Amino acid sequence: MDSASTSLPGDATDASRRWLCGILLFSVVLRAVTAAQLPTPWLVDEELAQTSLARSIATPDTPVPAVPASVRSAPLYATVIAPLFGIPSLPTAYALVKLLNAVLVSLAAIPIYALARRVVAARWALVAAGLSLGIPSLGYTSAAVPDNLLFPLVAWAALALVGVLERPSIGRQVLLWVVVALACATRPEAAAVGVGVVVALVAWVAARRVAPAALVPSLLGAVGLGAALVACGAIHIESASAPLVAKLAGRHVGALALVHGVVPLAAFVGFVAVGARPVAVAMGSLALALVTAAALTAASRDGFSILERDVFALAPFGMIALAWWAAEGRCVRAAVRVPVALFAGGVSLAPWLLPAYSLAGTPDALGLFALRDTWAPVIRIATVVAALVGVAALALPRLARSLPAAVALVLVVVHIGVERQIVAHAYGVRWPVLRRERDWVDRTVPPRTEVVAVRSPAAEMLAFFNRRIVQVVDQPPAAAAWIVGPDGSAIGGEVVMRDDAAGIALSRAGVPSE
Repeated sequence: MDSASTSLPGDATDASRRWLCGILLFSVVLRAVTAAQLPTPWLVDEELAQTSLARSIATPDTPVPAVPASVRSAPLYATVIAPLFGIPSLPTAYALVKLLNAVLVSLAAIPIYALARRVVAARWALVAAGLSLGIPSLGYTSAAVPDNLLFPLVAWAALALVGVLERPSIGRQVLLWVVVALACATRPEAAAVGVGVVVALVAWVAARRVAPAALVPSLLGAVGLGAALVACGAIHIESASAPLVAKLAGRHVGALALVHGVVPLAAFVGFVAVGARPVAVAMGSLALALVTAAALTAASRDGFSILERDVFALAPFGMIALAWWAAEGRCVRAAVRVPVALFAGGVSLAPWLLPAYSLAGTPDALGLFALRDTWAPVIRIATVVAALVGVAALALPRLARSLPAAVALVLVVVHIGVERQIVAHAYGVRWPVLRRERDWVDRTVPPRTEVVAVRSPAAEMLAFFNRRIVQVVDQPPAAAAWIVGPDGSAIGGEVVMRDDAAGIALSRAGVPSE
């Protein structure tokens, strides 16, 4: 099975580079346009925490709401977006954050392509990169959350790990642990990436592919990073029973299968099973560690809620395996093909047969989230059709090249459902200020009028969600025509409207009050 990889040229052609750049740019545009549909937050608590930390970094003298310790312990994402909050207008800064998110997730195409090129030809590597950037979970680009940075970092970590497995030089090992450290500084849960790296290296030593002495730098890196994470309180060791962890791990895998299709999951299992090539060992070890860590984290939550966000960075691994299966599946023995096909068929039935996938639970898994929509029948039909095509293609080599088309169908249909539900959730469920009807500020001020907010917790919250408010200041400028702030802050102006519950008022400056 390794002959396919050794026969491939090492460098991409100019044409494949151009195609890769085209995929990347298309993804940036698509994600930016999609994210622009939501000009205000929808993962409210975490977005407020991340942006508050970013604002405190950008303008240390500006008072901001308290930031949870879990966010302060992993400040990399907030540090990356902090320069954007040097802009006085919060709506503009928030829009630029989402544009930056689109760029960050799209840059993952580079390491995904490089990983896939180690096992398939350039055109199939482009398929893997394109499908990876089409996953519905990237709807998180419309939110200021660190997942947008963690997604490419996990791909880069996998690529760096493969490099170490291929040739464990000191430079490659240092680079690997730098990437792992950056991932841990993005989300505390990413400490599992380091665990996955250790598992892969131990497996490689056990297989006698490398001498233990060559991995001393990695040992030092693992010990140092682990000690640093424990010292700063970024990670906590949770205890849970093995059956509960196994059950929650299965639910996380099921959530991924439902939102991205069962075929990439089955292809990934088959890919890892056929050989000990570096890419399979690296992706398998990282997947095992991240899913186990997600299950342990879920065991500590009330109601054992499943967060697809904890594992969706693994989706590109399934797409790489899918591309390999489409390109090289005809060479796989029937003894492997048939069990993999049966596994795909069984998993495809799980959402309809097992209570573990109840739509009443796991509201944070975007695949299940989308099934709440009126679009749900179409999603179900597309998932079933794609699963049938995928099972047949996994079992019959001559149909293997239809696998990417089947998965693309699922991604497109589920993506539509996810986006519809995100918009519906933001506009109609949690925050009335986001509904399509105008809020009290919009109804009061004339069209195309800018409003200045005087700093206070309630006014800052309103400014975060209202596009009319262009600036938050300590003292309103003399040229400001409309001011919103603590009731009575605009002395000498006319108070036009009050929000007694929030203790803020909208005033028209320069108009004597009665």
